[in-house]
This record gives sequence, C-alpha cells and structure tokens, in this order.
Amino acid sequence: MNPAAQLEKIIAELERGMHLPRCRGCTCQRRAVERFALLLSRFDLDQDPKLAHMVEQWLVAIRGIEYQCAVGTDCPPAAAENTMDSLAPKE
Repeated sequence: MNPAAQLEKIIAELERGMHLPRCRGCTCQRRAVERFALLLSRFDLDQDPKLAHMVEQWLVAIRGIEYQCAVGTDCPPAAAENTMDSLAPKE
C-alpha cells in the first residue's frame, strides 16, 4: 500500500473511532490521535491546515481517559495504529 493510501486508511479508522462513543472516551483513541499528529510532523504534514484542524477537533472531542480498551477485533484506533506502524521510521 502506498503512503497516500495508508494515510487515507489511518484517517478513515480514526474518523470511525470518533463516531463510536466507546472510542471517544478510550485511551486507545487518544493515543492513536496523538501518535497520528506526531507522524504528520515527521512527514511535514502537520502544517496542512485541514489535517491540523482535524487532529485538533478530534483531541477536543475525546472526552478524556475513561477506561483502558481491551483492543478487541473491531478497534478502529488499533487498526489505525497498525497502519501507522508501517509508516513509522525504522530505528
């Protein structure tokens, strides 16, 4: 999968998570959005107004850290992070 398609997949999973009440209050969603923001900065995409605004809105909408998710089979933030793993720089 090319980087642009991976980026679209990450955004789609994070958006899906933001539409689920259980994800908006989950530590997994907050961590995934924060990690996405960091990934954007590594690719110099954090200055893109649309992406920056989207991340800001997501962080405001997450109600806070209410519980630790069990990361089930249908966990949008986990799916997003799995895709981020392939884009993260190798150390």
